[in-house]
Amino acid sequence: MVIKDPPLFGHVDRKLALSFGAVVLLLMLTSVGIASLLYADLQVKEEDRLSGALASILGKSISRVSFSGKYHARLLVEEMILQVSELAFISVETPEGLIIAHSNPSKNDTFVSITELQANKKCLEKNSLIISESSAQKTVKEVLVPYHGGLDAEILGVVRVGVNVEEARKVQSANMIKLLFLITFLTILAIIIVFILSRYFGSGVKMLANQLQGILDNSPALIYMKDKNGRYIFVNRQWTDLFHTTNEKIKGKNDIEIFKNDIGKQFMDNDRRVFESNSAIELEEQALVENTIHYYHSIKVALRDAATGEPYALCGFSNDITDKKNTEAELHKHREHLEELVNNRTNELAIAKDRAETANRAKSLFLSNMSHELRTPMNAILGFAHIMAHDSAITQIQKENLEIILKSGEHLLKIINDILDIAKIEAGKIEAEFSDFDLEQLTNDLLTMLRVRAEFKGLKLIMDQSSSFPKYVRTDQAKLRQIIINLVGNAIKYTNKGQITMKLYLMSAPDNKQYLSFEIEDTGIGIKPQDIEKIFIPFVQIGQHEGTGLGLPITQQYIKLLGGTINVTSKPGAGSKFAFSIEYIPANPSDIQKNQVTQGRVISIENADNYRILIAEDQPENRLLLKNLLTPFGFQLKEAINGEECIEMFKTWQPHVIFMDRRMPLCDGCSAANQIRARQESKDTAIIAVTAQAFKEDRQEMLDAGCDTFIAKPFMEDEIFNVLEKYLKITIVRDNMNEKTKDELNITSEQTIEMLKKLPEGLKNELTEALIRLNMKEIERIISVINEQNTALGSILSAYTNKFNYTPILNILKKISEEKL
Repeated sequence: MVIKDPPLFGHVDRKLALSFGAVVLLLMLTSVGIASLLYADLQVKEEDRLSGALASILGKSISRVSFSGKYHARLLVEEMILQVSELAFISVETPEGLIIAHSNPSKNDTFVSITELQANKKCLEKNSLIISESSAQKTVKEVLVPYHGGLDAEILGVVRVGVNVEEARKVQSANMIKLLFLITFLTILAIIIVFILSRYFGSGVKMLANQLQGILDNSPALIYMKDKNGRYIFVNRQWTDLFHTTNEKIKGKNDIEIFKNDIGKQFMDNDRRVFESNSAIELEEQALVENTIHYYHSIKVALRDAATGEPYALCGFSNDITDKKNTEAELHKHREHLEELVNNRTNELAIAKDRAETANRAKSLFLSNMSHELRTPMNAILGFAHIMAHDSAITQIQKENLEIILKSGEHLLKIINDILDIAKIEAGKIEAEFSDFDLEQLTNDLLTMLRVRAEFKGLKLIMDQSSSFPKYVRTDQAKLRQIIINLVGNAIKYTNKGQITMKLYLMSAPDNKQYLSFEIEDTGIGIKPQDIEKIFIPFVQIGQHEGTGLGLPITQQYIKLLGGTINVTSKPGAGSKFAFSIEYIPANPSDIQKNQVTQGRVISIENADNYRILIAEDQPENRLLLKNLLTPFGFQLKEAINGEECIEMFKTWQPHVIFMDRRMPLCDGCSAANQIRARQESKDTAIIAVTAQAFKEDRQEMLDAGCDTFIAKPFMEDEIFNVLEKYLKITIVRDNMNEKTKDELNITSEQTIEMLKKLPEGLKNELTEALIRLNMKEIERIISVINEQNTALGSILSAYTNKFNYTPILNILKKISEEKL
């Protein structure tokens, strides 16, 4: 049997088939690898773009309501997470990592992790988006974006947004745009190769062409070829199935013959651009499928002759991106809805803000009016009572009656001041007035005063001061003084035996600020647990005790104003501990102004008759008060009952000093001062604002209008004489005690004790009570009365009280009282 060699064509056919299969396989593997990388990169970029856009929109939305505080930010975050289904979470964070608002409320007011805090800092440093990805249960794009707020649009923190891209990836992975485009393009090249080879190898190439046809038909993309005139040469099965036709029906037709005129014309215009271009063109096209518009992402390339470079056909492949477009449209719809919600909420907040500001202005006007209406009559009551008390012609009974008037008036003034202070605090009208001072001197002076009251009750008052406690500080001296007096005074008031201890030390804080810390601990009656929260409520009294119930509320607000906090621990029957801390700045000792020695009562004023003083005041009793105060010293005085009269008197009389009230008919004090200052001759006139409107803004308004200084009603005599001494060339003679010898000022001498014994019983009792209560104004008033009766005794008492040395005086008075018994 003879074995014949197989025909050559058969060998070639098999080799060609194997070679072509290998080439196609290699091209497919290569294209799959490259396309996978391209698709992954495209998918990540698209997700980053959409996530960044969404985060930016949410960041801007949050910035619009940043002025209204964390409550509204939290409401907005919770509404966002409900409205935008793609959000996994959203968090608003400060630069320090504190979570202000989180879609999960349990994370509010907590801190982020160290890794997240580092990412926050990086985002704020670059002032741009930072995008990362996590995949614990679902794939989430985490975006950090700065948000701004306030009038200066300063950066307030970061918004952390988690966008769930799990579902989007499932949709996008089905498309595989870049991957399938590349596979299709390489497959088309393989078809062309098969067509060329089929001229030489016949059936082998035809088989390979059938295989390639199978690949094209099973591709999810629409693949097609057109000739130079736009007529279809080939379409794959995906194309024919979509448009319900066949290759035979499509071949030789152009797009206008197949589709509606506008769509067909769009396709042919795009094809013309491809033939005119030297590179592939990527574009978005639309087609009508079953009366529904579908969107396609297409890549089209012109096939050119290798020899001439002339195009002879067009190859294109298109992927359906309708789902993606719908997703983007839905996202855009959510964004517009969210912006509408934000705008509505912003408008509501703006209206609420306007209402709050209107209410606040009304409250400020009410406080200003109340201050004026209450202080004005008190000025007259206390002022005339002081003047009458200095009159030597009044009887002893009249003096005692005046002392009762002064005592009751000053007590009423303290209540009025406390009520106005708590009202001003609630209206935000009290501000801290910082200054440098000697803290050690302040605490020692206060403890010296308070110790008198403690020892009178048989209590010990102890100060435990840390060695690191500073001597010179910068804070609000007056408010710190009032805080210590209120807390230690309360401790003495509610302690019947044992001791009160005040501890002073420094406290460090994470914010690198410095804090002064105070603890006032007593062995008194204590506070019930259910009553601790009530003690800081204005006008609330725990138990039956005297007072207005405003001391602790004012103390708490003062501490907050100074950047601090207060805490209370107590056990009924075992005592209480009040601990507070306030912020401070170390002060330079050289900048501290030492306290001046208290001046004595004015006896005479030299050169007073050379000066003209105009009193501009609509209340006759207040005009009379200033007139009676200044007339004995020889000043030339005139009165004006309104601002217009004041201006006319200035023009004709040219006073050296004008005491100007703030509220007057026809023309108020501000307008009058402004018009006077507009005249050249006013440069030699001092304008002193004297008004019961004692708020800081009222004071500044008077100063801005041209007043030289400000005195609040009710005023002390020394305040009037001090400004006259400052602005006039006069010499004021006071009953100072600088010439007294040590023996003359000895409170324990027999001569001094005898003088104290001869005082009226009522006056001795009032002095004892004032010393126990540490009522400095009352002590000063009583000594002033004593000074009129006995100048030597008044000088001795003043020498001790000016140094807050009350204990020796109180001991002598107690001894006299015991001897009488």
